[in-house]
Amino acid sequence: MNILEEILFNYPQENVDFGTIKKDFKNYTGKELNENKMLNLKILKEYNKKHFLTIDGALLIGKNDVEKILNIRERIARSILKDYVEKGYLKRYGKGRNTYYKL
Repeated sequence: MNILEEILFNYPQENVDFGTIKKDFKNYTGKELNENKMLNLKILKEYNKKHFLTIDGALLIGKNDVEKILNIRERIARSILKDYVEKGYLKRYGKGRNTYYKL
């Protein structure tokens, strides 16, 4: 298993706001991002019949949320997101506090 697919057990699906991810997915693909697609994309993973956010999913939410969810420092969150951008997994938009990432 890829480390990015690890389950964040403190973040069950019902406690996470997926609004931005769903909106970006719809704008990019023209399709709705439903629960099954989130499972297929490894944004969510199932454990004991419950769905939880993965590290991958946390990265899509944004840097500040990544820091809080993964309990890591800003420098580490920036490094992870920079690596994702360089590998082509994410696109970075904006600068400074207005920075956000999309698939």
